[in-house]
Amino acid sequence: MAGHDHNLQHLQSQQAGTVLDQFVIGAGNMADPRKGSADQVPAGASKFFWGNTLLMGGFGYVEVDSSHMTVKIVDALGRILYTTLISPRQL
Repeated sequence: MAGHDHNLQHLQSQQAGTVLDQFVIGAGNMADPRKGSADQVPAGASKFFWGNTLLMGGFGYVEVDSSHMTVKIVDALGRILYTTLISPRQL
């Protein structure tokens, strides 16, 4: 989890058979639709991007239990924009 980009993102990459999910939850007060760093994101890694300047930001909601983690990205009006389930890593 990270913030400060003033948008909401889910990035997913894979290295050596391990999946890495990264969430940018940085739109608590304002949103920025610019994708200035998009060329630094590996092809296919961007699973979700939101930066609607007409709404006053958004947030992430995370639930964790023994079987998985659910991440929901929600706009300032409480509407769910994106949901994903993440299973535990198999070691």
